[in-house]
Amino acid sequence: MTNHSSDRCRRFALALLVAAASAAAGCGTPSGAEPSVAAQDDAAGGEGRAAGPSAAPLRVRVERARRRVLATDSAVPAVVSAFQRAELAAEVSGRVVARLVEAGDRVGEGDPLIRIDDTRLKLAAKEARHGLDLAVAESSEALRQLKRAQQLRKEKLISESELDERQTAFERARANRSRAEVVLAQADRAVADATVRAPFAGIVESVDVDVGEYLQPGAPVAMVVDFSRARIFAGVTAAEAARLSAGMRVEVSFDDLGGAVIEATLRSVGRVADRDGTYRAELWLESPDPRLRDGMVGEVRFSGSGAAPVITVGRSALVRRDGKMMVFVVTDEEGKSIVRARRVETGRSDAAHIAIVGGLDEGELVVVDGLFALGDGSAVAVESRPE
Repeated sequence: MTNHSSDRCRRFALALLVAAASAAAGCGTPSGAEPSVAAQDDAAGGEGRAAGPSAAPLRVRVERARRRVLATDSAVPAVVSAFQRAELAAEVSGRVVARLVEAGDRVGEGDPLIRIDDTRLKLAAKEARHGLDLAVAESSEALRQLKRAQQLRKEKLISESELDERQTAFERARANRSRAEVVLAQADRAVADATVRAPFAGIVESVDVDVGEYLQPGAPVAMVVDFSRARIFAGVTAAEAARLSAGMRVEVSFDDLGGAVIEATLRSVGRVADRDGTYRAELWLESPDPRLRDGMVGEVRFSGSGAAPVITVGRSALVRRDGKMMVFVVTDEEGKSIVRARRVETGRSDAAHIAIVGGLDEGELVVVDGLFALGDGSAVAVESRPE
């Protein structure tokens, strides 16, 4: 009885030892075993991660780096101005005796707008004319006396000093005559200035005086504008100014005209920055829409069509690793498609493409879709290779 109990205990202990050994064998890792490829990738993480030889190629889409002109259109606000605008003022004092135009009237160059009483001015001009007549007579007499003195001197009938006196008298008379001519010219000009005239053909914008008002020189009288053409002014950045040139055709749109788009010609771009740091671009608009108004705000769109072609890739090809811009370039290695991470330098861009100014050659294949799991040396399966 005792022997049977001892045998059962020994068999039970042996069973426990076998079970413990089996559990240890199932849970342990053999010494010197290598971690899995997936574990290596997780440890490497991102750039520099290489797929193991047994990893399935990753499917990607690619495109070739090509030269193209980037769409560099830029839109800036712009202000319309009349081609010519003159704020006219009185140049002589006097009372307004005639208002010859009203706001909105069309006038030609030189047409009278306002007349100021010129009675006193005409009297002053008449007096100046009499003064000139007297000066002319005195000058003629002085010349006659000088010639006579010159003849007498030749005959030695007068002294040299007497001849000098006649010469001085003549020069004084000639100077008085010149002064009288200036006085008469000023008087005649004052008479002419009593009638305020249009300096160019255009439209009367406003008339600021009424008949009976007494004006002093400098008092506002009227405004005339010329909208046969229009000027449009916009402020552009230094980068925009560098690619603009006189003669370019540009589009100008106006929300106040229902989004109407009008084509204008770039006339000039300033070389001195305004206070806001922009450069003044002036455009001319021929035969403008009659609905345009001075001060109306629009939007000018400058096209970059004149820019030189540059090597570009799709914006989706760029990835940032450790603060550096990179692309994955597809290469053929031992009959397989492998990607290599390459650092590039980027330039300007548009909505779809970005310029590559360093690190990539024209025609190279770059990955544009499927970059998430890529690392340097990853095997890829290209969906379709562009020509």
